[in-house]
Amino acid sequence: MKARKFNSIMPRLNEIWAGQVLGMDVNPQKGPDLIDGSKIVEIKFFLTGRECGAEEYPKDWTVLEYQMGYNGKIPAFWGLGMYEMNKPVSEIRSEDLEELEAMALKRVLWVVPWSWMKQFPPYKTKGETEISSWDNTLRYPKLKFIPRTTKTYRVRKGVVHLTKGVNPGYFSTLITK
Repeated sequence: MKARKFNSIMPRLNEIWAGQVLGMDVNPQKGPDLIDGSKIVEIKFFLTGRECGAEEYPKDWTVLEYQMGYNGKIPAFWGLGMYEMNKPVSEIRSEDLEELEAMALKRVLWVVPWSWMKQFPPYKTKGETEISSWDNTLRYPKLKFIPRTTKTYRVRKGVVHLTKGVNPGYFSTLITK
């Protein structure tokens, strides 16, 4: 599968997984990825793993600047994760969500306070190709700056870490193995 196509499918699967293990709903509207009436979580993942050819990729995420505005009246968090597939993206042929989910070996998710993202400066990006153009402001949070883990939960096909500044009470619906 072409990387662009893969990257248009996997974010939704990662959101579904995160919603299931955090006991939250995937937001069907525009706005934050996960909602439950008492909090929101915006989800970001990157691919990792030697088997799938992702070891050379940077260990960071991409945040669109407008997403910083999701923080409002209820507590907000970032769910920053990484996932591993059982084969390189270039060898994946299926677009079936169930088959793709079966290929996901494991995920690790760190839940961090919303304000943590402010340390990463916004960068303006603009360009075009023959078939597309873009004009975005992005932030690039880095794995190496994730706050210290205060609680770890083993969940279906992965691990969830709550980090310093995240009240575990907000995640009492988290579904462990």
